[in-house]
This record gives sequence, C-alpha cells and structure tokens, in this order.
Amino acid sequence: MARSGSRAGSNRHKGLWIGIVVAIVLVVGVVGILAVSWLGTYRQTETVQAFVTELRGSLSARDWEGVNAQLPGALTASEDLMESTSGVSWRLLSLVPFIGSTANAVSDLAFSLTKVGQAALPLQPYAQRLIDGQLRDADGALDLVTMQEVAPLLERLDVAVQSASSRLAGVDVDAIRSEVAGPLVELRDELASAAPTVATASNVLSWVPGMLGADGSRSWMVMLQDPAEARGTGGLPGGYVVVDADQGALSLGTSGSSSDLNQKLIPVSDEIKADVGTLWGNGLGAWNLFNQSPHFPLTGELAAAGMKARGEPVSGVIAVNLATVAAILTMTGPVTAAGVTFDSSSVEEYFTQRIYFEIPDLFERDFVTMELGRATFESFFAQPWEVFSLVEAMSVPISEGWIRVWSSVPEEEEWLVGTSVGGAVPETPGPVLAVAFNNTAGNKIDTFVETEITYQPGRCLTTTNQRSSVQVVVRNEAPVDLPLDGGNYGRQDIENPDAGSTSQAIYIYAPVGANYLSSTIDGQEASLFLGQERSRQVWFENISIDRGQERTIIVQFEEPTVLGIEPEVLGQIMVIPQIITVNPNDSCLN
Repeated sequence: MARSGSRAGSNRHKGLWIGIVVAIVLVVGVVGILAVSWLGTYRQTETVQAFVTELRGSLSARDWEGVNAQLPGALTASEDLMESTSGVSWRLLSLVPFIGSTANAVSDLAFSLTKVGQAALPLQPYAQRLIDGQLRDADGALDLVTMQEVAPLLERLDVAVQSASSRLAGVDVDAIRSEVAGPLVELRDELASAAPTVATASNVLSWVPGMLGADGSRSWMVMLQDPAEARGTGGLPGGYVVVDADQGALSLGTSGSSSDLNQKLIPVSDEIKADVGTLWGNGLGAWNLFNQSPHFPLTGELAAAGMKARGEPVSGVIAVNLATVAAILTMTGPVTAAGVTFDSSSVEEYFTQRIYFEIPDLFERDFVTMELGRATFESFFAQPWEVFSLVEAMSVPISEGWIRVWSSVPEEEEWLVGTSVGGAVPETPGPVLAVAFNNTAGNKIDTFVETEITYQPGRCLTTTNQRSSVQVVVRNEAPVDLPLDGGNYGRQDIENPDAGSTSQAIYIYAPVGANYLSSTIDGQEASLFLGQERSRQVWFENISIDRGQERTIIVQFEEPTVLGIEPEVLGQIMVIPQIITVNPNDSCLN
C-alpha cells in the first residue's frame, strides 16, 4: 500500500511539472508572438515615420510631384500600421506592464495618421492647382467651381485634424518609449498648428464663392481708412472704390474721394436712430463721422445706405487701412498713382505723414489717395494669386483686424461677425470690453499718438459680481516741426491752440451688465459721460492733449462674474500699434 501511494504521489508531481512546463511554453509562446508583433509593428512605425519625413520635406520645398508620389504610400503604410495595432495580439500587448502605454500610443499614432491621410487624399488632385496659383479659369475669373468642390473636402479634413489632435493630446508622452514619443509629439504639434488654418480655410471656402458672385453679381464698396485721423473702426474714410464680382470675375467700378462722399449725407434708419442715435447724434449721417463706433456692422450698414443714396448701391462693405495696402503691394510690387510710385515699404509712411507735408491741399491729396486705391486693386486683380503668397501677404491684416467686412446678406453677415474680419462688438455677457478713440480736433496728429489700455477684471469664484478697472493712457508725441498751414496739423475745434496739440473723445464700451462706480482723469476725481450702444454702457470723455503730454483715464466698475470666458480688450487700428494689457485680479464685491 505504501508503494502504491508513492507511485500516485509521483504521478501527481509528474502531472504538476507537465502543467508547469506547458504553462511556461504557453507564456513563452505568447511572449514570443507579442515580441514578433512588437518587432514587426515597430518596423512598420519606422516605415511610416520615414514616409512622413519625406512627405514633410516635399511640402516644405513645394515639390508637388514628390507630394503626389509620396502621399499614397504614406497613407498605405499608416493603414497597415493601424491594422497591425488593431489585432488581438496588440491588444494583449497593451496590457503588459511597462510597454502597454507605448503600445497604446502606437495605436493612437497609427489611427491619427490614417484618418488624417484618408481625409487629405481626396484633396490631392486640387492641391497642386491651388498652390501653384491656378485659381482662375481660362477667362481670368476666379475658379469658383473648384472652390465649391474643395469646401466639403476641407470640412472633412478639418474634422479629421481636430479629432486626431485631440486624441494625441491625451497621450502621456512621459510614460512611453522615446522612439515613439518623438514622432508622436511632432505630429501632435503639427496638427495643433495646422488645425486653425484648416478650419479657417474650410469656413472661408464655404462662404466666399457666394460673396464673389457664384449666385449672382455682387458689388463691394472698398473703403480706405486713414488712421492719421482716428475713428472707432480705424480712421477717417480717405476714399473708396467699388469692386464688382460676377461668377468670380472681378472688376473695378466707380471710385471717389472723401470730398466726393461728403457731398451727400447718409440716410439713417429709424431703427439705428433708436439704437445709437442718442450716443452719436447727427454724426451718423456724416461721412467724416459715421464710423466712430467700434462696432463695424453699424458702419457697414450706414455706408451701404450712403452709397445707395449716392446712386451706387452695394451689397457689402470692406474697410482696409494703409498697412493692408502695404501688404497687398508685397504681392503686386510697386504701383504708380498720380505720378508717384509706391511700394510696400513706403506707402504707409507716405500717406500717414509725408503727404500732409508735401500736399497740404485737401482736394489734390484726395485725388492721389483715390488713384492709389485704383492702382493697388487693378494690380492686385491682375496677379495669379498663388496661394502661399496670398496667405503670406494677407494673414496678418486678417488676423490683426486691419480688414473689416460687412455683408447685406443676413446669413453671410452672421458668419462674418464670428470672424476676425467682422469687427463686431459682441452682446454676450463676459469680461470683454472695447475702447474707441475718435479725433475731435479735425487734424492728422494721431499719426504720433500712442495709446495704452490696461484692463483688470476681477476673477470671483464666490460672488455674482466682481470689481474691475480699466486704465486708458493717451500720449501725444507730435514732433516740433509740423507744418501748420493747410489745417492738417492745426486744430479745428478751438481758437488759438498750442502748436502740436490735439483732442480725442475716448469711448469705453463696458462689459455687458457692468455698472460704473467711479473714475479719475490724471489722478483727479472726474465723472464721465454715460451713454448706451446696444447692450453695453458706454463711458466717454473728450480730452485735450498737448504735445509731449500724457493723459490718463481710470474707471472703476462692477461687472457680472462670468467664468469660462477669457478676458479681452477689443483694440483699435492706430498708426502706432496699441499696447493692450489684461491683468486679472481676485477682487470681489461683497
């Protein structure tokens, strides 16, 4: 019996060892399979990385033959990688300590590359045409059909880029191997950088064809604003040209000077009078005063009414400044207006300073300004409009708000007010304010005026109101050798002014729901005038500024606590760029 028990025990030990050996074999087998899977996928990752590096180089060099040849291969390689990281073995690998996070990161990388590549591939037939400047058809009109075909493709690419960017942003790169982290971070950063551009392009191509006459002819008043005499939307209107658009064909229509505009008043609707008539009064009907509000949709509506009254109806209004003209001239090269040649480096300085020294006569100066507008746009329309050059030239004017656009088509205007070119002062609650500077001296000294705005919004977490402040500083740096003849640098608002002095009406558009508490001017208590425009209180004062003098207005106010919205100051286009500072504080009202 003892011998039989011994044999049974021996058999049990033998079975145990066999089980252990089988388990080891299985584990080794699984590990081996996972290792092979890892090795193969790692090599695929290297292949994808090589394709992407090669593709990036071709894009940078604008080697479109190379791009066309490499994009399908890069997409195929990323699709193969995604397939490899979707299987059971890879999912098991993602559960293994130490390497699981890297395995998951490779999956995210493969998925992101594939989805972006799949969305980009349909754009391939259009890319070279657009980027090589083939934006026009045989008749020279802009190819609106291609734009309309590209718009939905860009919309899909926008969705893919946003999704991939968000997915990669969630990867903890510190927890994964460096050979994966490097390419992932690079792709993540590039997608984050490209996302706003793709979104903007998708948005623009959805609307621009209609604005260029795809659904019927359009006409646009292009108004040149002169910031040497400040106005809320940018400057005194110095002249205009009408641009006609029909099925993408652009042509110049009528044009006129500021003197021409001033010959007929702007008819102001009862609706506008009821809204802002108390604040702006008769200035709404005068071309030299109608754009004092920083809210460009108001200016656009008034300008269109004024043009209709002149017998030149337009469907939209575009305002540009001299910095925008300079940007256009970087594309076109020099233009000649009234016998004077201007290039991108000279036009802004000439029309904000030298012209008032050299041509004191208003009518002669208006003629030169009007001719500049015509010559600039004639040259601009004649360009091939190569996409990279166009984006390079116009990105800053658009992003900085140097260009403002208003459309009489409600759907287009609704889209425009949400863009950087819409120039709208929003009516939504939140820590957002605007400051408008309007020259009241009737001179051109704003070329030498510096402005600073400092907004200190309260950031209350426990109360419904917060205490905030805004400080506005105006500094007159007019030189001592300004010519006083011709009225360009004198003052029209008072008799016997000091040489080089000027005056400005400063309008502070408070955050929605804000209430005025107190104010000082140059450190002394002083009440401001109170007005209203749309849903905002407007606090304002007219101040005189001597040469070399600095004037400071500080307003204390309370505003509703609205969290989740970034505090912002809507600036104004000035010859000397504004200095804007936002310094949140934690001061709360009890």
